[in-house]
Amino acid sequence: METRLIKIGNSRGVIIPKSIIDRTGSSAFNISEKGGNIILKPVDSKNNPRAGWEEQFSRSVEKSGREDDLFDGVCNDFDEEGWTW
Repeated sequence: METRLIKIGNSRGVIIPKSIIDRTGSSAFNISEKGGNIILKPVDSKNNPRAGWEEQFSRSVEKSGREDDLFDGVCNDFDEEGWTW
């Protein structure tokens, strides 16, 4: 299958067909170059330290019945100091 580079800001990208993405089961890829070839490897969700966080959070919200901000009112010294940019 042939594809062309497209301009994305200062970078270039390629469009990966949905059928290929679906077969990999991943929406994140590691990119490398070897011997003049560009290699994309799907990120294994089992090795992703944040894999399943969204699902776990949703279950916790369901169990607790709370959807409000659990950190509301929690602050530290950094929050109290003036911010300088």
